[in-house]
Amino acid sequence: LYLAYLHGEPSQDPFANKNEVSVFPRILKSLDGGDTFTTKDIFRHDMEISYECQDGFLCYCNWARVSSASDRGDDVYLGPELAMDNQGTLYAVWSMHERCIKNDNLEYGSYGYDFDIFLSKSTDKGENWSRPVRINDDIYDGDQTFPSIAIADDNTIYVAFLDHRDNQYLGVFDVYIAESTDGGITFSKNEKVNDLTITNNVGGRQPGDYLDMLSTGKNFVYVAHPCEQSEIPGNFHPSETCIRKFSRPLQLSQRQKVVFTLPQAGEYFSNIGSFEVFITDNSEINNI
Repeated sequence: LYLAYLHGEPSQDPFANKNEVSVFPRILKSLDGGDTFTTKDIFRHDMEISYECQDGFLCYCNWARVSSASDRGDDVYLGPELAMDNQGTLYAVWSMHERCIKNDNLEYGSYGYDFDIFLSKSTDKGENWSRPVRINDDIYDGDQTFPSIAIADDNTIYVAFLDHRDNQYLGVFDVYIAESTDGGITFSKNEKVNDLTITNNVGGRQPGDYLDMLSTGKNFVYVAHPCEQSEIPGNFHPSETCIRKFSRPLQLSQRQKVVFTLPQAGEYFSNIGSFEVFITDNSEINNI
């Protein structure tokens, strides 16, 4: 039994001041059916992240900026998310910022700069973890958050995430997917999933709390995500659900629209608390 979470504690960086809080992925694992648990750190970022903290200032940087032009913070979901392949290898994906920046003009006084998606794996039941691999392939400082992971029967790994590499001056996001066929050592070029760039939630931030966006079948991988597919007056949030399917192995730019749902009269999806997709792939009778 494995449980993953983000753990926060004072930084172990010897050059850090006493107010720096390090947040990193950790697992609880039980090999006796949940009677006892042990903790294992997946990877500590505090020795590699640059902080700009001052004495007396609590440096907590899990906020992203809504946009480069905004002074508001976006409470983004960072993971970690777990998956296991059919050989027993355990994978964890999460998001973490490159730097922690103090700015008194912003809503929370600090923010995380350039969130990236990372993957690490363990081949010994969570005892030891590989050095993280960065999955997103943007070369600028856009934020990638809300990671999801799914592993197909042939052990191909798929990771989807919300992405702010484009239109960084706006409170919007896109959805991207990447594939690994070598056990998470390398990943494909990131492929954009959505057609229309998606506006953040009411108030210009937070498209949801937790998004489990991936499901795999024999021939396809499916990505379900919050979206906007129609122009609704006053619609400043992801009010609809979109599903895309990709042929396996991932064929870039060969995405197919499956379905999206429109809100009915009286329905208003102002806060998406959780989001999951489970799809049965029965391509032999072509009923998808």
